[in-house]
Amino acid sequence: MNRYTENLKPKIFFYILSLLLLISFGGCNGCDNGSNPTGPSEGTPYAVQVVSSDIKCEGINLYTNPREALGAPNWGYLSDGSFSGFVSLGPAGYIVLKMGVDVIDGPGHDIRIYQAVSDEDTAVYVTDDYLSSPFKYLGTQACGVTCNFDLSGSGYSKIRYVMVKDMTLSDCYETPGPDIDAVEAINYK
Repeated sequence: MNRYTENLKPKIFFYILSLLLLISFGGCNGCDNGSNPTGPSEGTPYAVQVVSSDIKCEGINLYTNPREALGAPNWGYLSDGSFSGFVSLGPAGYIVLKMGVDVIDGPGHDIRIYQAVSDEDTAVYVTDDYLSSPFKYLGTQACGVTCNFDLSGSGYSKIRYVMVKDMTLSDCYETPGPDIDAVEAINYK
């Protein structure tokens, strides 16, 4: 064993120990109440898995963790004046989320998007099968705190996947584009 590999052993040990401590003491962003590192459980009316994402403005955007869109709404202010609990999509950025339940085309609106910080143009697309069915466009809205979308007219009676996309095409800054806190099924089974 050479001196280089001998010096790596303590570094690897402390790296693994740090990761274990971080996860054990609630340092897992996007976890369900800090207790489930894989995200919220199936059966919840909220998004449970990030399937795909393209978050823009890396290095400038301060909120790039797509797992922050999982689970129930939870964004807020921190004591240092910054925010927590959402992902900023950035210009033309998007996130594809798997819902914990089947969203159905029921009376009124079927999907609610929770958006933090300011009103921003947000487009929503849906599909029943991420791998084999096309996404259908539900519309674009200037989302304030929430905005609602309806499956009627999409051709789907139920869906499981929701794509949320930035339509502001804003410049890069600390919270560019829609700031997605959560996606909720209003009508579901």
